[in-house]
Amino acid sequence: SLGRVPASTLVKSELNDGKLRVNSAIFFSEADNQQQGTQEFDASGAIWFRTVNTGKSEYQGIELEVLSNPVPQFQLEASVGYIDYDRVDPGRSGLCRFLPNGDKCTAPRTPEWTAAVGATYEWGLGNGSTLSLRGDAVYQSKMFFGTDPINGFQDAHTLVDARLTWESMDRGWLMALFATNLTDEEYFNGKLSLVTVLGREQGNIAPPSQWGLSIKRAF
Repeated sequence: SLGRVPASTLVKSELNDGKLRVNSAIFFSEADNQQQGTQEFDASGAIWFRTVNTGKSEYQGIELEVLSNPVPQFQLEASVGYIDYDRVDPGRSGLCRFLPNGDKCTAPRTPEWTAAVGATYEWGLGNGSTLSLRGDAVYQSKMFFGTDPINGFQDAHTLVDARLTWESMDRGWLMALFATNLTDEEYFNGKLSLVTVLGREQGNIAPPSQWGLSIKRAF
């Protein structure tokens, strides 16, 4: 269960006649009896995956978002976020608070750093239709997937996508040429550590670089 939120600060600002918007937040929160996964051996030596309750966890971090429209046809967006996790009291869960090297044990599926930047430029065509080009880059620092505090990590990676879109004057037709994971980054959507049982990890690898064309008709 999520506990009290002792501190949270949110700042929103609009600058340069509305062409620049900046939002920021600083937060601190506590969670009591938080449910997290773990691996446990039973009396026969078989391993089981269980959900357990930790005593107390703390989260604190900062987020920053920027949106800029320097000219009507161009838009730039950027964001960055940082979160620090501390399992203050593992309780009876048996989960760790610190790793052997002294670092804090990582929160499942909670990367410490995230960042994104995206830009769109639009051209008006002579017949009233529009053509726009969109690019996005999303960064995620190393993330912990599983229940083994030493293994089960996903390395930091950056994904780059692009889209070229044509839209008719009456907005009835839309055609888009798109590409995802342009740099063909290798990463996992999910990973499970079986090192203590089978000496290996297994995971669901994410799609490689893909290209496509979509056509939409609005009636």
